[in-house]
Amino acid sequence: MLPVIIRLSIITRNAILFNQTMQFMQNSAEAYSRPRKVCQNLRLYVAVSTKIMLPPGGTKLRGRMKVLFMTMKLTFILLTIALLNASAAAFSQTVTYKGKDVSLKTVFAVVKQQTGYTVFGNKDMFAQAQKVTVTADHTPLKDFLDNVFIGQPLTYHIDGKTIFISNKPIDHTVKPLIKKDTSKPGADFTALVINLQSEAMINATVVLKRTGKGVITDVKGRFVMKDVKMGDVLTISYIGYKTTTHIITELSDQVLLLEPTDNSLDQVIIQGYGKTTRRSTTGNIVKITSDEILRNNNMNPMLALVGKVPGLVVTPQSGFASSSVRFELRGRKGIGGQFVADPLFIIDGVPIMNLEMGSGNYETGSTGVTQGFVTGPGGGQSPFFSLDPNEIESIEVLKDADATAIYGSRGANGVILITTKRSKENSGTQLNFNIAQGVSMITREFDLLNTPEYVQIRKEALANDGLPIDAINAPDLVLWDTTRYTNWQKKIWGNWAHATRANMTLSGGNMLTQFRLNGSFERQTEVNLGSEGNKRGGVSLSVTHTSINNRFRANATASYMLTDVGLSASPGNADMAPNSPSIYNKDGSLNFEEWMTNSRYETPFAVLKQQFSNKTGFLRGSMNFAYELARGLNASINFGYNNSKSDAFQAMPIAAQNPIFNPTGYSFSSTTNSRNLIVEPQLNYNTTLGKGRLSALLGGTWQSTQTDVSNMMGFGFTSDDLIHAIQNAPVQSVTQVFGEYKYAAVFARLSYSLHDRYYFNLNARRDGSSRFGADNRFGNFGSAGAAWIVSGEKWMQSWLPKSLSLVKLRGSYGIVGSDNVGDYQYMAQWSSMLNGNILEDYDGKAPLTSLIAVNPSYHWQANKKFEASLSLGFLNDRISLDASYYNERCDNQLTQFPIALMTGFSNVTANWPANVENSGWEFTLNGAFMERENFRWTGYFNIGINKNKLIAYPGIEESPYYTVYKVGQSLNTKYLLHSTGVDPQTGYYSFEDRNKDGVIDMTTGIPGEGVNDRYIPIDLSPKYLGGFGTGFRYKNFDLNLAFNFRRQYGIDPSYGSVAAGSLESNQSRELLGNYWQKPGDVKKFQRLTTISSIEINELRESDAYYQDITFVRLNNVALSYTLPSKWLAAMKLKTCRLYLQAQNVFVITNYKGLDPEIYQPFAIPPVKSFVGGLSIQL
Repeated sequence: MLPVIIRLSIITRNAILFNQTMQFMQNSAEAYSRPRKVCQNLRLYVAVSTKIMLPPGGTKLRGRMKVLFMTMKLTFILLTIALLNASAAAFSQTVTYKGKDVSLKTVFAVVKQQTGYTVFGNKDMFAQAQKVTVTADHTPLKDFLDNVFIGQPLTYHIDGKTIFISNKPIDHTVKPLIKKDTSKPGADFTALVINLQSEAMINATVVLKRTGKGVITDVKGRFVMKDVKMGDVLTISYIGYKTTTHIITELSDQVLLLEPTDNSLDQVIIQGYGKTTRRSTTGNIVKITSDEILRNNNMNPMLALVGKVPGLVVTPQSGFASSSVRFELRGRKGIGGQFVADPLFIIDGVPIMNLEMGSGNYETGSTGVTQGFVTGPGGGQSPFFSLDPNEIESIEVLKDADATAIYGSRGANGVILITTKRSKENSGTQLNFNIAQGVSMITREFDLLNTPEYVQIRKEALANDGLPIDAINAPDLVLWDTTRYTNWQKKIWGNWAHATRANMTLSGGNMLTQFRLNGSFERQTEVNLGSEGNKRGGVSLSVTHTSINNRFRANATASYMLTDVGLSASPGNADMAPNSPSIYNKDGSLNFEEWMTNSRYETPFAVLKQQFSNKTGFLRGSMNFAYELARGLNASINFGYNNSKSDAFQAMPIAAQNPIFNPTGYSFSSTTNSRNLIVEPQLNYNTTLGKGRLSALLGGTWQSTQTDVSNMMGFGFTSDDLIHAIQNAPVQSVTQVFGEYKYAAVFARLSYSLHDRYYFNLNARRDGSSRFGADNRFGNFGSAGAAWIVSGEKWMQSWLPKSLSLVKLRGSYGIVGSDNVGDYQYMAQWSSMLNGNILEDYDGKAPLTSLIAVNPSYHWQANKKFEASLSLGFLNDRISLDASYYNERCDNQLTQFPIALMTGFSNVTANWPANVENSGWEFTLNGAFMERENFRWTGYFNIGINKNKLIAYPGIEESPYYTVYKVGQSLNTKYLLHSTGVDPQTGYYSFEDRNKDGVIDMTTGIPGEGVNDRYIPIDLSPKYLGGFGTGFRYKNFDLNLAFNFRRQYGIDPSYGSVAAGSLESNQSRELLGNYWQKPGDVKKFQRLTTISSIEINELRESDAYYQDITFVRLNNVALSYTLPSKWLAAMKLKTCRLYLQAQNVFVITNYKGLDPEIYQPFAIPPVKSFVGGLSIQL
């Protein structure tokens, strides 16, 4: 499509706007906000023309000119009313339509349907017409047609109810005007730059091609270019819009129109404290759009990142919807395992931080909003479970130093930016409804033995051990019904879960003020036995206001979400004996009597009575105020606050305990209150410098985060009716933990782009953290990035094939700090408890004991990041390929340093010169492979390959990690015995005796050295991971499929949790015919036994116990149908969409367990879900 340029005089534009205003005022049935909108446009253009046409001069001259000009305006208005009233009919008809790359034939069909106007023209004319992209909301017919015919070789005129199409006449008089006249001096050229919604394009870049000089548009979208001559060419560019060229054919005031880009490389992406595009960015930023997020059925919107971001590992800790989620970007960076590896999460400029006061660590990730004793069966609750996916506009993942250094030490593990939706200017009042209903289930099962097979295995194991089959050794064979069969996997988590979702959004406003109000409710049950499910409801509001002169802008957002989670742990184990007793007695009480054996006095289903509940309120809000101090210079300040309060409760009621012991009840409750406050003032400056554009940012950050936890325990309840109130307990215990983190920083960024080919970016930051002592509190960090669009060079264009439209090189290097060391480790800490036990009074006074060894000298950990990237675009950038290599090194590791026990402590926090490296490759392919009028085919592919290595550790032999890590190996490497299979003679598992000393040693000294026989390294980090997907659009149908894949070592589930043949433990069917029975047998499994022998323990520390797992999962399928515009008009709707979505559809894998991403063999796996819904816009 050719660039769209509108050449209208300011006065003509005012006449049209005035006529529109009059017609809209006559049509009282239309929304009253529309005339206000037009009046504001009129006022904007009048203000522009006033400033343009008044010549410089003295005060008196200006005064006379002002009176004269006002008189001319009044005269013009009266003439307009008299002369243009005849065109009222065309303006009173309105069109509502949205289409991308559609033919004029399609557009005219819509016009005829909605207005009754017919179109007259021949086929040859339409054949030469170009496709158009148009968005109209109750737009007057004439304005609609004006926009449609922009850039077309055709014109039109209206006669009665007929629209006549004709070829646009060639104006030969223009030719002399476009000849460059270099003999005369240039003049000032003034114009206004707007978009299709008549919004001023602030800080757009305008470059005069002849001189290379440029200017920036002001807050009203205006610019004045000096030394302009006839025939000169202007280039106008703005982030997210097509770059437009304009040939100067007249030096009068003009209006220039910019169109939104339809090229993915030029679409807006959010970076730290600003915006950029994929084409111009010098950093590595991956964007996930709102549409991609809403295609997922998960209540946690962050699970939409799975398979979309190369190098990002996203792992739910269980199949519960509210469970905590572990994140890791580009590998493990610290040798200490006590701290989580999560990136920095920011919602609308406000960090989401929960100080780790509980059991969060590297292996399991953060416990989220639950930091107390009670975290529940989901391993905690993710803070993003309190975030409505319908509210998210986009999620950007920032990876390299250039993208993350602006956030300083907080971004050492990467940054994830979440931007919520806001109403757009001039969008009109809109009311959206979205309702959906769905079901979830678990369809994948572990193939276990049936009852006859289980009985056979048990009898043979007892015989091998020389044990009789009696009530003591085999109650499952003597006391229980050996003909009974229960599929415990179906019994425990075989329920169908149901989901109901409802969302309503009201948005609107005018050019000055916009608002968006959203309300949502969702209820989803769980598949496992005993869980009540999840409920959440919330409301959010965003308001944006701009002053009349566009110099002042303010926006505010506020949101509150309440969640209510009711869960039970998986009752018993899914690998219980298939003939195990029933759960309940006939009266509904737990079946204790039948479950009692010589080794068991309780039922495994007691957890059904131990209901876990967690109620969380999550409040977040932000305010931003910005003011233009001068052209291109803006001052702003951002205030942000969020607060989460979690009340978790779990009890052991009397009903869950065997009554023969006359039990009493007890309960636990934990309240976690996290508060986060941030203030960030900023100065932004945008200007042209030489032949390029310069952007500068200077700002500061002050942040305070507090988390306090109250844990309460009550014991001795004599009635379950009293158990929910701790004060009713005869014995009570209360503990409190308080954490505080303060952070302050100043930061700056300097960006320069030259000729739209060369891009440079510098970041600098000075961080201060409360996690360091006074002498080491501040650290200096920064980065440098550059990009070069090689294909923009004239000398390169002659070498490149036509199909190759973009060649871009990008690189960055930076140093960011890390303060991931815990809070106030440099200060003495005292408590009245030691190892969880309250100290007894001494001489009538409560004693205090010191908790940590104090070291005020530890300092910032330094993370050095390097990245180089090549980007290619094909077929006019319809297909893009990115290849990136990165190398990150972290030295001066903050860790626990061993000290002599005579000090009273075993270690102290300190820096150690360990150097950890993460390096790897990431590849991303995006493409629009086919685009037709009624058909579009798109796709993507990405993969990340990371290698983690401990490259240096001076003095490792004196560290606590001497027997854990090895220089040259990954930090996630596990050192194992080498299995030699089952000994054909003895029938027991056998292992290689590395040093031939006759003893298999797993514990002494360094793995693989001395007497230690563990010499096989297995890296538990993913070898690679990624995703791919495709999308199809045919007419009003849309189909999208998203896959993710991974390769990683995990536990082989076929070995089971105990010895094959043990009491009450079922086994994999792979055991049948594949276990040792007599000398000479070569089998996978050893002889059957009821005893957990030393060989079983050695097996779990051998390479046989781990499996190289590869899987490909169809993660999401989304099908939708949008009703035709004809139907919408009949139903008085703007849009109506029906959709079906499926999650976790199938998995192709060599893993024989329940799910290849949940490595605990019998943990609840992710569910398969199906949702159908309806989305309506009024």
